[in-house]
Amino acid sequence: MKELLLGIILTFVITMTFDIALNLTPPPLGAVILRDYFNHQTLLAAGLVAGFVGAVTFIVIYYYFGTKIPQANKMNMLIIFAISALLGIPMRLSGLFPILDVHYYQKIPRIQSYFADGLSGVMVAGVYYYIISLL
Repeated sequence: MKELLLGIILTFVITMTFDIALNLTPPPLGAVILRDYFNHQTLLAAGLVAGFVGAVTFIVIYYYFGTKIPQANKMNMLIIFAISALLGIPMRLSGLFPILDVHYYQKIPRIQSYFADGLSGVMVAGVYYYIISLL
């Protein structure tokens, strides 16, 4: 249980930090596609949404792997990519994130949003594994 809680909190913070950095850094390093979304959200609101989604994704991944943290290897990173990409579907269809839906999911092609969501998951996982290796 301690591993799960640490993972949820750490993933929340990492994902929120990435989102805030994406919002604050100027293009092309920062948000280009998400600029309209960030213009309609406060820095904190956008960060909290991202952190929440990252934490939920961690929980799904944790239970997918049988209530354990998967090892950092190519196959597991591919699975993390797929889960992160596919979680964009319920995010969009749930209606819980209407501003994100309008300014992101409805704005870009579905395949591009899947790749962006999947890549975000892999980036968060990479930072997560790095931090865990230091503990």
